[in-house]
Amino acid sequence: LAVAPHVPMEVANQVVASLLLMPAGSEASRSARYYRWSSPVEYLSVERLMRRRHIYPFDQPEPVRVVDLLRQHAIALVAMTLAIALTMAVLYLRARRLNIDLQVSRTKLRELAHHDVLTGLPNRMLLDDRVNRSLMLSRRSGKQLAVCLLDLDGFKPVNDQFGHKVGDELLKELAGRLTSSLREGDTVARYGGDEFVLVLNEVPDRAHVKDVLNRVLQAVASPYMSCESAKVTASMGVSLFPADASHAEELYRHADAAMYVAKKGGGNSIAFHQASDQIQ
Repeated sequence: LAVAPHVPMEVANQVVASLLLMPAGSEASRSARYYRWSSPVEYLSVERLMRRRHIYPFDQPEPVRVVDLLRQHAIALVAMTLAIALTMAVLYLRARRLNIDLQVSRTKLRELAHHDVLTGLPNRMLLDDRVNRSLMLSRRSGKQLAVCLLDLDGFKPVNDQFGHKVGDELLKELAGRLTSSLREGDTVARYGGDEFVLVLNEVPDRAHVKDVLNRVLQAVASPYMSCESAKVTASMGVSLFPADASHAEELYRHADAAMYVAKKGGGNSIAFHQASDQIQ
């Protein structure tokens, strides 16, 4: 029973009493198609009905409490939170993987841009940077710098007889030998084909350079696992900073001219810039 606010409580009580006392099967019950009126055992179902129909006192919107919402939708909120967290974790891992792949790709591109694909040695671009840095350090320290141009003797027959694949394997083996023959701060670069450049930093004199390059000659002339029958040696030309030149281009040019002097002398030898100082 719902009572309008303006109805006096006495009138409401009388109506309730009359309805509850109405006998079953009375004329009023039959006329209204009721059987009888009684008090419900529990009012929860009645309250729910009144709320659905917006019957007073549930005819006005009720204040919404966050606690009630959380309690009512706890399972959905937990599931949504877990789904969002899982999605964020997947996106983070994917972004992290893509970032790692990007960094690896950039590193590979830098390697390809500055290193020889076959031997892994610095190429001309990186060599020029190394030489310029070495020149700058030599100018500051006042110590000498040696640039050596190395050309292989007897390499062409290896390619002709055994094929370029065997020749490539020999060059890779040679690159390791050259690197092992020098100090960590020195540079070995592939200049092109079967030509290599060696940069020796802070050398005291020509005698020291000669000792180092003699070890290089022995390393080059040793038998190769990739082609045991190959007879490969080296012709090397050397120019010194600052005695022979003050710039990288001049050092390369003088070393190249000295290298051809060594090659004309029969190969497997070292020639310094200036013909009077040739050493064989």
